Amino acid sequence: MSGTDNADLKCPSAQPEFEDAQVLGVIKRGADGPRLAYTAGRVPATDDVVSATGPVPPTLVMRFAGKCETKRCVHFKGGACALVGRIVDGLDPVTHALPACAIRRTCRWYAQEGDAACHRCPQVVTRLEAPDDHTRAIAEGP
Repeated sequence: MSGTDNADLKCPSAQPEFEDAQVLGVIKRGADGPRLAYTAGRVPATDDVVSATGPVPPTLVMRFAGKCETKRCVHFKGGACALVGRIVDGLDPVTHALPACAIRRTCRWYAQEGDAACHRCPQVVTRLEAPDDHTRAIAEGP
């Protein structure tokens, strides 16, 4: 990825309290499963935005992006994000077009896996209430 320092990459599956967190999109739930409706631009994950979900955990309603925590993250192994590798290997694409994403040029997943990550990204949610075994294996890894 040219022009972007690896230290500046953002995690597209961050927690709202991550450094420089922003709302990546709102999760819509439909017959095809959850799908991310991406924000049109940068929406900082302020206390007001995060608390707007009321008693529902914000990660059930929104997906966040924030500074990639690299070695502090359980998914970061061997200098790469193992989570996006499992996503690309384990999930079928849900789009053939690149979603309108506010962080693509600084996204760790895109930097690592390219378009293949973007074609699967809309179906990824940070928190599921009752994941099946396949989804749990992708999320948690070996």
